[in-house]
Amino acid sequence: MKQILALISILIVAAGLTFSQQNNTEVFSDEKVIEVNPLDRKITEPKNELCPVEGEEINSTITQLIYNNKIIGFCCEVCDEAFLKNPKAYEDKLNGKDA
Repeated sequence: MKQILALISILIVAAGLTFSQQNNTEVFSDEKVIEVNPLDRKITEPKNELCPVEGEEINSTITQLIYNNKIIGFCCEVCDEAFLKNPKAYEDKLNGKDA
């Protein structure tokens, strides 16, 4: 009886280790791939110098967003919320064009 319990315990432990080592390779269709140039030493800095919403200098302590594979900085939290509501409205400013 003890041998059967020991065998069952070993099987349970082995099964647990097997399942814990499996990689989750499921990819969701709405995931976006962000391309990063490994030679770019400033990949975590925003690509813009001015806030796309207000046109003010960006504040590095404010949350930054990734949009179209670019990190976007903002001058204040109100601006990042406004940007999230309608990012297409600010694309021209991000591309260096006057809106």
